[in-house]
Amino acid sequence: MKTRICSKCKKEKELSEYYSPGDWCKLCRYAHNKEYIKKNPDKAKEYRKKYYDENKEKIVEHQKEYQKQNRDFVNERNNKRYKENRDKVLKHYGEKCECCGESKKAFLAIDHKNHDGGAHRKLVGKGYMMTWIVRNNYPDTFRILCHNCNFATRYGEICPHKF
Repeated sequence: MKTRICSKCKKEKELSEYYSPGDWCKLCRYAHNKEYIKKNPDKAKEYRKKYYDENKEKIVEHQKEYQKQNRDFVNERNNKRYKENRDKVLKHYGEKCECCGESKKAFLAIDHKNHDGGAHRKLVGKGYMMTWIVRNNYPDTFRILCHNCNFATRYGEICPHKF
């Protein structure tokens, strides 16, 4: 393990703690830069503008890549959270359609017993229903129906399996 002594703080640190080239460690350099910016805001702003103008294409490309990576990460995290919450909700309400007994998870839906789903979705926000149900301790105003039974009851029809 190679080390060097910082000429600013006089502490011995690993080489990974330094920008190269430079005699100051990263912490000392950061503290110095922060203090300089505080004392010279106009110069710092001018430097940032000049740097941006000279490196605009590289910066914009980097920002796009970062946004894409961040968006992918957020989407993946949200999808995982949705699936976990959906599993919790289905398990709590019985994991099968109350009307016909269908138990395949892909065919199951959460139904508002009071037929106020549209208004409630507007209040909660699109895509947050499962999270809302979990956070509100599984209210008894919900039930599980399969998609066929759910759509039939939505429009005041008789469930298709009852014909």
